[in-house]
Amino acid sequence: GRELSDLFIHESNRNVNAILQTIKKIGVEREITSVLVIGSDIPHIAREISVQLGLNYWMSDYAATVSTNKLKMKSFLNENKILTASHQAVLTLESIMKILSSSKSKKIIKPQEAAGSRGVFLIDYQVLTDEEIFKIYSDCLKFCSDKPPILEDYIEGQQLSVEALILNSEPQIYGYALRNYEMNSTFAPQIIENGGMQPYPNAFDKVEEIKIIIKNLCLGLGLKKGVIKLDLVIDTVTKRIYVIEFALRLSGGNFSSDIIPKSLNVNLLQDYLSMVYDQEVQIFNFQNYEKLYANRYLFREGVIGTDVSIDHNYVEHTEILNKPGGYIDRIRTHGDRAAWFLVSGDNVDEVEGKIDAVYKKYNRYKKY
Repeated sequence: GRELSDLFIHESNRNVNAILQTIKKIGVEREITSVLVIGSDIPHIAREISVQLGLNYWMSDYAATVSTNKLKMKSFLNENKILTASHQAVLTLESIMKILSSSKSKKIIKPQEAAGSRGVFLIDYQVLTDEEIFKIYSDCLKFCSDKPPILEDYIEGQQLSVEALILNSEPQIYGYALRNYEMNSTFAPQIIENGGMQPYPNAFDKVEEIKIIIKNLCLGLGLKKGVIKLDLVIDTVTKRIYVIEFALRLSGGNFSSDIIPKSLNVNLLQDYLSMVYDQEVQIFNFQNYEKLYANRYLFREGVIGTDVSIDHNYVEHTEILNKPGGYIDRIRTHGDRAAWFLVSGDNVDEVEGKIDAVYKKYNRYKKY
């Protein structure tokens, strides 16, 4: 972003006053025509900056608030009869233990406002000791600021990450990725994603049902245009679709900027800007994809070795995030990955075969 931008402001993206002061000091406020958020759950910040600059923004204060507080989000989903996991805020460890002992089913504990997988843990009451559950609770609290964590039912099943533009109240799906959680057993009780596959044709039978979910979300939020990304789980037993979370922004991690464009031969960021300016956006069917793309990570703990420099014929792109000689104390989220790589193929089996071949040469996880 720094290299491509005409003007780069080095400031916290949550410090509205500092951002506005810098913009006014430089004298470019009249040159700014829109605000875009990618990879960070701050739609409320983008809206506030837009309002202060006299710009129209495509979401209301209500929509921005609901999409950034998971407890309010869950209440919104229930009020609009959109299926989500049963949940409640938990004020004390005692209340958590009481719930766990009565249900004896797996639960997810997570902060109300932290983004991504920060502070998200799986609690299996049948396996964990009381001391281990106490540590999970304590670790979760570190990400909770002044709000109590949420305890919700764990839904077993495939997780889809769906990203769409809203054009005249209709969803135009771009992202339809199967998220990969094969590392959960390695890093238990933390929930750690290890990339995904975009798009995922084996779940195309759920597209129309998901479009209805998106329409209902937008109706409740009052959105006639904008962008929305959803974390969905298809229940292994019932095949029903649960909305775990949603966000009103473009996704980060190269997904919206690189992986979606490569897989569909479209420019999502350009289409987003066209949507903002009420310009025409070409309608297409994402199921007519160019190729399937999958990203995967290398996780390392300790002093990073040279085995994060990936050189393989199947790899189309790779990036080292923690260079050899660097140090990773402990894997807490997928953001702690040392490197990532990208492969592609014409079908699921081909892509998975290429991933396996790369991992035979470079371990998924290594502790030095």
